[in-house]
Amino acid sequence: MISLRAKGYPHLCGGALIHSKYALTAGHCTYQFLPSQYEVHVGTHYINETNLFSPVTRIYRHPLYTSTTEGALRVYDYAVLELANPVDTKKFNPICLANSSMTLDSNFNTNVTTLGWGFQSENATELAYALQQITIKLLNPSISECQTSFLLNESLQLCAGTLEGGQGTCGSDSGGPLMAISGDQWYLIGLTSYAWGCGLPSSPTIFLRVGAYIEWMRVNVPDLFLITSSTSTSTISSSTTSTISDFTYQTTATNPRNLDPDRGPLILGIV
Repeated sequence: MISLRAKGYPHLCGGALIHSKYALTAGHCTYQFLPSQYEVHVGTHYINETNLFSPVTRIYRHPLYTSTTEGALRVYDYAVLELANPVDTKKFNPICLANSSMTLDSNFNTNVTTLGWGFQSENATELAYALQQITIKLLNPSISECQTSFLLNESLQLCAGTLEGGQGTCGSDSGGPLMAISGDQWYLIGLTSYAWGCGLPSSPTIFLRVGAYIEWMRVNVPDLFLITSSTSTSTISSSTTSTISDFTYQTTATNPRNLDPDRGPLILGIV
């Protein structure tokens, strides 16, 4: 888990370390500043910590995604951040990526986990002090709740949440990881992209399907070696008994976002 920051901003978005020199986040998190003005913080639990960080030297985005992208092109809302200072992967291991052959579509309604320091309600004025963790359901994208949450492309996006509401992603959670466990291994399956509201009933979050973009990253980002699921038989599990910190190298808060569902709409982003 990484925190994307800039001067004067304690936290903008989440993301995931995928290589000693690269991190992955949402594309819409990377347009406010020049690349060199961003910092990637690793090994952070509390929002005011500045343990290990590196400036960003370059940002790789899909050419079809820009700062004004709307509609169908939102499916390209991802960015690879190149770090000026490589991370010691003996201390902070990059997360494995779920490749395109990992069988997610047969595992709907299983538990998946997302993390972030985002706001804990739509009316909040301060970010979460400690890193938050929630367990939600990977949903069938064909259900009406996913369609009304503006899921655009089932092969490029994932839909996850709790249909009864009460917990979910919120502003500044963008770019954060959606993770699933297979065997005893955690995999990055998605990135937080957008949602309608924060934990509202029948309003799941739309995530980018990471496996769909691995080949683009391999072709367009130099020297990027990605750790991916190795076989097409990998399946995800509903088990939540393994500790996420074993793989993300981040001690996670266990208190979920208990959100009041009676709020207006909010599209995720930098607030």
